[in-house]
Amino acid sequence: MMAKATDGEEFNGRTSAMRADNRWLGAEDIAGLGDLAVEIVKCKRYAIGTVTFQDGKKNKTDLFTLVLKHGDKEFAKELILGAKKRRPIVIAYGTVASEWKGKTITLYVDYNVDKPGVAGEKTWGIRVREIT
Repeated sequence: MMAKATDGEEFNGRTSAMRADNRWLGAEDIAGLGDLAVEIVKCKRYAIGTVTFQDGKKNKTDLFTLVLKHGDKEFAKELILGAKKRRPIVIAYGTVASEWKGKTITLYVDYNVDKPGVAGEKTWGIRVREIT
């Protein structure tokens, strides 16, 4: 016997709540907030094969993330730290990740990012502003 669906309830929150089960900080989580100054709490490394993504695939290389906070509140989700996000941080704060702790970076949403693995398609992505 099939379960009967409820009528549901009106939802008026941010669309980021619709992806609450995703453990990684995504562009939709910060969309519409403009430039967002955040503090680096720590950098984390996940060894090869230790992370399972939503599509069921495991990380094929070491995965590096940042734990961030805004004001006094630590983000519930970690920011995956690819090269485009990492380079401005390295330029500003050096190549030793432990020296990034307590430093401020500015996140923003780029609404015109090439979608990985899909030629010609665009998506949204989080970027780090050049730090001066």
